[in-house]
Amino acid sequence: LGSAPRLGQAWSIDRMLEAGGRQVHMLSARLNQAADGAYWLDFSAQVDPQQVTGLVLRDPGNPPAQSGGQGGSDGQGLLTESLRYDSLPQGMRRIEINGIWTLIGGRLTVSVVIPGK
Repeated sequence: LGSAPRLGQAWSIDRMLEAGGRQVHMLSARLNQAADGAYWLDFSAQVDPQQVTGLVLRDPGNPPAQSGGQGGSDGQGLLTESLRYDSLPQGMRRIEINGIWTLIGGRLTVSVVIPGK
């Protein structure tokens, strides 16, 4: 992000990644600020909407007490996933895909064992 990122500044990522055996095209990131003063790093990604419905992103350099996230999909494969920061994020950031929401087709069977029964 550099030493002095500006609100509204955007960075092109344009990298194809694999997460959970699925392809994720990370497109870009943009720095924004909410009305409550929190900063948000908003990421855009393109996925196959028949396979992926969401991502869980994490910045290990953002202390857990400050962390937060949100996201959404346009239903056509464009995902927006965001990370919350209490202070302006600067410098090199390591962003991890910590989870992936996928669709599983077909017939599923679930078995549950209830202890004591």
